[in-house]
Amino acid sequence: MADEIRRDPVTGDTVIVKRGGGGSTLLIVVLLLIALAALAYFTGLVNFNPGQAPKMVGGEAPSITTGKIVTGTKKELVDVPVVGMQKAPPATDQK
Repeated sequence: MADEIRRDPVTGDTVIVKRGGGGSTLLIVVLLLIALAALAYFTGLVNFNPGQAPKMVGGEAPSITTGKIVTGTKKELVDVPVVGMQKAPPATDQK
């Protein structure tokens, strides 16, 4: 770290200004990320070999037949109830 000694122009006191420290924080963060990645790899949580396809056991995948859904083919008259509407009373000022 680079320390710098200065004199305060207002009070005349000697002040030591410390600069730096950002590099060590970055180094700690990078080392923590590397340790986390290593832990995930060695516990089997992450696989860094993506070139291998999973093995199928039992031959072929089962065949699936799908059905057909038809809508709107039956014409039917439906009674819809009428909803009555009333005019709201005027708002009163409640103070």
